[in-house]
Amino acid sequence: MKGAALALVAILVVGCGESASSYLQKSVDLEDKRMWAEAIAALDRALELDPGFVEAYASRCNLLRITRDFDGALADCNRAIELDSTLAFPYVNRGNVYDDRGSFELALADYDKAITLEPRAAGAFRNRGAAYHKHGDLELAVADYDKAIELDPGYAFAYLWRGNLYSDRADFELALTDYDKVIDIDPAFAEAYAGRARALIDTGDYAAALTAAEKAIQVDPDLAEGYYIRGLANAYLGDDDTALIDYDKAIELDPIHGLAIAARLRVYLRQGDGEAAVADAERMIELHPDAAIFYAFRGAAKAIAGDTAGAVADFDLARSKASDPEEIQLIEDFRSEVGL
Repeated sequence: MKGAALALVAILVVGCGESASSYLQKSVDLEDKRMWAEAIAALDRALELDPGFVEAYASRCNLLRITRDFDGALADCNRAIELDSTLAFPYVNRGNVYDDRGSFELALADYDKAITLEPRAAGAFRNRGAAYHKHGDLELAVADYDKAIELDPGYAFAYLWRGNLYSDRADFELALTDYDKVIDIDPAFAEAYAGRARALIDTGDYAAALTAAEKAIQVDPDLAEGYYIRGLANAYLGDDDTALIDYDKAIELDPIHGLAIAARLRVYLRQGDGEAAVADAERMIELHPDAAIFYAFRGAAKAIAGDTAGAVADFDLARSKASDPEEIQLIEDFRSEVGL
């Protein structure tokens, strides 16, 4: 079966134009369709034809990062840099790998190196901004997004990420303006409609959020975030059954979409489905083993399912893991709500 699958991948990337550059372009086209394995296979072939093809190593590094093969990604980016240490984009791609692995300082060093090599590389500023954003340094993040946009006023991703930052900061008017700018640049940018929907939910305009989420799904039916946000809008509008269908689809498309799993968990708790809630709480604990609140959620789910002893043990464990006073109070309030 495995051999047949590999043969199919090979067939998909074979075509006219037997050159390394043509396979690099094939990989770009396949990546746009989220056909990760096929895109990687195209780059494998490019490197068979030209073992010194720097762009192919850097591009495969990025795809391997997306598919969570961080060791393979690092090996490819390192090889690209060994072949030509004067190019900026292999450092950007390696920085993204380091950031995804949690090596923030190494990521920053690579973004800084890319900017030194190419001071007008808008992508390097945008990616460094995303790293600052992820790690909570919003002022440095917005400065980098601003610089990326200054260098490339048509850079849709920079507006998207800046919109996400504004939304995180509760500057919803600014966020919506940036999402609208993304849509002006590229009306088929599904993530911008999803971001717009998320901001509208935070402002309490659930009907408009539902419309924006539906547009995101229309533009990209495989965008997990679109279904998650539409599920949230439906839940806020009081339709938990439809929300569950959307959360299920989001999780089908992205099995580690923690926000969708947590949202579905909350619906199960509201509906009194203890067993399903326990299963989702356990998935969240696998993803975030140090997050006290998910042990409390599992405790509540066990209480609903009739496992009082297990519920008490989970609430005690949640309390032992919590350190923030507000989180501790939330856990105690949650415990009281289920009568424990």
